[in-house]
Amino acid sequence: MVFRGEFVPVSGPWHHVMALLTAALLMAFCWSFLRLPDANLLMVAFCFLSASVLYQVPDGRKRFRLLLPMAFCAMSLQFLIGICREEKWLLAVLPALASAGIMRFLPGKVTSCSMCIAGYLAFFAPGSWLPAADRAFGIALGIPVVLLATAIFHSHQPEPDGFYGRFSMKEALDLGFLLGVGTWLAESLKMGQGAWIMLTILFVCQFSCGSGRYADASLDRIIATPLGLFLGGLFLGCLAFFDYRFIYLLFPFGAFSFYLLNRKGDFFWFTVFFMMAFSLYADWSTGDVRRFHFIQLLAQRSAATLIGTVLIFFYDGMRKGEGIA
Repeated sequence: MVFRGEFVPVSGPWHHVMALLTAALLMAFCWSFLRLPDANLLMVAFCFLSASVLYQVPDGRKRFRLLLPMAFCAMSLQFLIGICREEKWLLAVLPALASAGIMRFLPGKVTSCSMCIAGYLAFFAPGSWLPAADRAFGIALGIPVVLLATAIFHSHQPEPDGFYGRFSMKEALDLGFLLGVGTWLAESLKMGQGAWIMLTILFVCQFSCGSGRYADASLDRIIATPLGLFLGGLFLGCLAFFDYRFIYLLFPFGAFSFYLLNRKGDFFWFTVFFMMAFSLYADWSTGDVRRFHFIQLLAQRSAATLIGTVLIFFYDGMRKGEGIA
């Protein structure tokens, strides 16, 4: 079942796409220019996700006041994951508790999920405190980048209803518990793409917390994730026969996925195009696109997505059992 929301005017999605695309490109330039070795994709993702949220806020002062705690939450969570990498039980407990705290106290459900996504991307980055500190510096560097992008492209309408709504304590603890279970499973099973268990939970939650249609979004993601990876692998294979410079089309692909989501509320095709763009860009950022192990990536990430959707189904069942709308 394809999860679709309301059809909205074109101006909103257009501003959304331009804000997040501008923020991502500016941050990618800063990453290359300043040569931050351990900042990784995380700092680009932080700017991308932050601009995606803050473009809806028309007032510049409000954007600044909201962005500071957002950056602090992303920096703290990724730093915690970085320093806990050698202690498996701490890795399953402390980031989950921190995520629950972020979801409970950071204004905006989508906002808190976005910052948790940025934090959990630290699973794909080097561990220990020094690389984590370097990534924290990269996130701090992204603050003026996000403010600049959203100053140029932002909504001229008031914030949507419920924009500042928070998760209840029960919801935050439940989601934190699921993230902890997902981390434990990823580490116990030694899954190379195990972080996508947690990221699947957070992505589905991010785009379903307003409608409550977690099951529909989960079913879409089970199918859309391997489809997006397959199309991404097909695209990457074509580069070998044509021109590797076509890799720069991934930025528009990623932006187009958000346009589909905001224009038509189409979570299925959003996931397809986003997975296609994100997976290839993440591998390209290592500096060698020939290291793209397609079959291994497809199998492991599909398995992690399946586990994540099973956990979010469990969460949805708990909500329905408690009569939560």
